[in-house]
Amino acid sequence: MDSDKAELRAKGLATLRNIERDLDRSEELHRYQERGEDHAGSPILHEQYNDALRQLQQAGEPIREEEIRPAVTRRARASKHAPLEDTINLSLLRSKVKQMLARIDPQN
Repeated sequence: MDSDKAELRAKGLATLRNIERDLDRSEELHRYQERGEDHAGSPILHEQYNDALRQLQQAGEPIREEEIRPAVTRRARASKHAPLEDTINLSLLRSKVKQMLARIDPQN
């Protein structure tokens, strides 16, 4: 693996690990999961996930194009009087990140 590909792989894995760490540390996410509810978050996190997959793909990892998709969003309010915003299911994103890390970098 040449140095450019190694750098892309390292960046992609670092992004996935950062997303995983942030979601694992989210007390709010865990509270929602304990109640069996989905926790909504910003679609920007899903774009970061997709960017990481693209970097891994460019580095030669077996990432299929079908795995790099736009986020499935829903309209929700942050509070009763807040405007409607597009949100994603953070529990689902957390699961995707963990599965991808297990597949691409099983030793860690």
